[in-house]
Amino acid sequence: ALAWARRLAVTSRQMKASNGLFIYTNDMARLSIRLKQYKQAEAYLLKGLAHERSRNRPDSLHLWHYYVTLTETYAAQANYQKAYEYSKRLIAIRMWLD
Repeated sequence: ALAWARRLAVTSRQMKASNGLFIYTNDMARLSIRLKQYKQAEAYLLKGLAHERSRNRPDSLHLWHYYVTLTETYAAQANYQKAYEYSKRLIAIRMWLD
């Protein structure tokens, strides 16, 4: 898993800054979830989400992926209140993507 994370970090540096950050943070969060390191996953996701929201034109698809992964992270921890909050945001973004 660590070797995979290192390769991911190298690849993300080669990509456009915003897309690279999205791929890195979302993939590292998913890896952390598989390793049951939920706090670390949450930190990656919130960092990426904050960056995406700060952009002049946030990418709706990136936001959607962050919210999906955050919902999964909170549900895996049995934090259903937060999972529900993020799932409501998914509904709003889903309307933008249609």
